[in-house]
Amino acid sequence: MLIKNAPRVFIFGLGSSGYNAQELSQRLMRMGINAFAPSDSHTMYISSSIMQKDGLLIVLSVSGKSNEVNEAVAVAKQHQLKVVSITAFDDSPLAEMSDYQLSVQYSEFVDNTQFINSQLGVVYIIDILSTMLLQNKTYKARYQQTVAAILNRKMK
Repeated sequence: MLIKNAPRVFIFGLGSSGYNAQELSQRLMRMGINAFAPSDSHTMYISSSIMQKDGLLIVLSVSGKSNEVNEAVAVAKQHQLKVVSITAFDDSPLAEMSDYQLSVQYSEFVDNTQFINSQLGVVYIIDILSTMLLQNKTYKARYQQTVAAILNRKMK
């Protein structure tokens, strides 16, 4: 798995995708994986300019058309990072720059944007990735260690 082999995992997303990027980053960190999810486009761009080629960039963008995110991804590609996108549009600029794409459904596909949250597919992918990683005994032990640390802190 790309995540296991990367010395550092960057996760980009803005708006609601940014919240999900933060969630994924926190999950990875709790497993002992060196992850970073910048919360603004300037930090994404700065991070992209200093990335090492053996790192991994995961990008969350339902539309795949966020200019700020895509500009940062283009800089990361110059550093030969592997890019994994989670997006709903196969023909988006983000999908075209990606080495790997995980596709999600978008609320317009079901013709009911008021009912279906377009981020649900992204959250599902994050849950699947987390579940797969937690099959690794080391990651699971680290995750359980962080749970214990939080619970023990709250009980004192």
